[in-house]
Amino acid sequence: MEDAFHLRVHRARGVLAFPPHIHRGFCEFTFGLRGYIVHTLNGREHRCGPRDILFVRENDRHELAGRNVVILNLEFHCRWLKAAEDFWNVPGLLTPLQESEQPPAVRVPPRPWAAIRRELDWLARHPAGLEAHLRFGRFLMGLLHDRFLPGLLQIPAGLPDWLREALRWLESPWRPDLDVADFVRQCGRTPEHVARACRRYLGLTPSQHLNRLRLKRAADLLVFTDCGLVEIAHETGFPNLSYFHRLFRQAFGTTPHAYRHARLGSSD
Repeated sequence: MEDAFHLRVHRARGVLAFPPHIHRGFCEFTFGLRGYIVHTLNGREHRCGPRDILFVRENDRHELAGRNVVILNLEFHCRWLKAAEDFWNVPGLLTPLQESEQPPAVRVPPRPWAAIRRELDWLARHPAGLEAHLRFGRFLMGLLHDRFLPGLLQIPAGLPDWLREALRWLESPWRPDLDVADFVRQCGRTPEHVARACRRYLGLTPSQHLNRLRLKRAADLLVFTDCGLVEIAHETGFPNLSYFHRLFRQAFGTTPHAYRHARLGSSD
């Protein structure tokens, strides 16, 4: 059986640098473990640190450099993406992920990150064989489903290219401190132009869209992690718990605590 993946850890007490190169026949996730790197992807620089996950596709041109860093590269054949679409029975589901100018990157909250690290540690100890093949497939589909698909699925069709790319940038990687001014700058249009486009194509103001993303992320963290409410509010960019509670109740009709217990089928 052909190996499902190749996993490599790169450690550097001094400078770590990979010159510009293009992948042929495989894709790659880069996981930031320690320190910060500058990752240049298709001509655009991104600063990435611990708990960031970068996705590099076949034919992407990229390079990276950092000092006193540890990163982990997980390479896999591109056919795994087609296999994921076939499993979900949704043709074209991953097309935005594969064809956008800048593939998304994500930042993972601490507790889900710990689960990802445990799975990577297992894959590092079991690099070949049927069980490794099956477990890698499960890990990849979970990573795509939990970390990369939510942002893609919230972007409707028919948007101007500049707005579509800015919406993807908004979550690539997700940063709790992003605000509307950052989004407008990324759009490269006037605030009035951006506001009109958002109302036309999304039915929301830029501020409402940003809060919708924050609340969707908060809802996912409530269900799929055991993070506390203070940590979730911080990770999703809400300045205080009372504001988080108010917006969450407006959006979901219940409190964060009740939402978590209802989705988990639990009771107090």
